[in-house]
Amino acid sequence: MLCPGFVNVNKDIPIDLAAERTTRRGSSKTWCMVPFVYQDPKTGHWWLLLRNPGKPDAIVGYWPREIFTGLANGATYIAVGGEAYSPPGQPLPPIGNGYYPVEDATLSAFCARLVVLDSNHQKISPKQTEKYTDNWHYGVYDREHYDNLGRTIFFGGTTM
Repeated sequence: MLCPGFVNVNKDIPIDLAAERTTRRGSSKTWCMVPFVYQDPKTGHWWLLLRNPGKPDAIVGYWPREIFTGLANGATYIAVGGEAYSPPGQPLPPIGNGYYPVEDATLSAFCARLVVLDSNHQKISPKQTEKYTDNWHYGVYDREHYDNLGRTIFFGGTTM
């Protein structure tokens, strides 16, 4: 299993699910998968749901509170990201859609509607963000407000 300790409660949505639908670069129609992670205030477990507009949330599973000993009472810091690696002398793997990102949802891979829950379980937009890449072939752009998508992070990179 790719995520030790994760308890999958929905056999229709495995944790290593590969997206069947994709968005075509330059198309005005986009397809989004909206993950949502929250801590259950009663059990302390961290739940993963997938949200689809117009459909009920799909519960995927949870990480038991016991594996996150420092997160018993919520989190004060979150990190999201990815990693690309290739052995020396091998081509760099693509990230996102394989193109260097621009701030355009029809041309770049993106994560949108990024929010966190405050101590009252109210959605708020993250205020202090950092972006990082250690290779010029890859890029990340963070927009606090992009169209009707709220906080949006565009990412990608070329295959060399």
